[in-house]
Amino acid sequence: MLDDRDSTHSGMVIEGREVSSDLEVGQSIWLELVVFLAGSSDPRLTASDITVIFETGETPTRVVTDSHGKAGFFYTAKQPGPVAVTAILDIENKGEAAPSHTFRFEVLAAGVWGDAYIELEDGERREWGKDALFPRVGQPFTLKLSVNPDSPLIDRDFCLGLKSYSLVGELGLTVVPPLGDSRKLTPAGLTWECRGTSGGAFGFQLAASRLLKQSLIHPMSLGSTSPDSNLENATEEQVPG
Repeated sequence: MLDDRDSTHSGMVIEGREVSSDLEVGQSIWLELVVFLAGSSDPRLTASDITVIFETGETPTRVVTDSHGKAGFFYTAKQPGPVAVTAILDIENKGEAAPSHTFRFEVLAAGVWGDAYIELEDGERREWGKDALFPRVGQPFTLKLSVNPDSPLIDRDFCLGLKSYSLVGELGLTVVPPLGDSRKLTPAGLTWECRGTSGGAFGFQLAASRLLKQSLIHPMSLGSTSPDSNLENATEEQVPG
């Protein structure tokens, strides 16, 4: 969705798209804006062949708007911290500030999901996505997500999804709160009450707000069945989005 018009000058308006995701170091994101002609009988008439300067704190990047008035470039995250990329029209300002738009987002250290841990009640705390867990068929179990106290995962909205060769109904799996429901992660962690009535291997996966990547799949096995080594190729069932 486009922001409200940022600024006008010399008959031009610049609008930028909000950044919907934070990045990890090494990830890239496309930053795009549109330049319009102000004062035209058509308020959405775009301006082509206008140079836009993207200032990232390093060498500025110059991009010319296309026939639809659009200009953009890929920003690659190099170090953690808050980021502000400002796009400015390269036009004579006649004593006024040139129209601009600032893209704001956070860059996190690479491997942020390494802060996430999984455990069953009275069980050992394990890194999410590593060793399999073996709840018993027919017996309720509590699944807990916890993180390091200073983790950037805290205060994000989380939902739990499942990947399996079997459907939820075939496993007889019930999860409360339901798969796909979002809740905010606090330092106390999040829990789900689960129960499966049929044996089988599957995996749980997490998605968090403003993160491009989902967590690794954590292998689970109901009963004495060993986790399938090919869970990564499993079909999706209520996978977090």
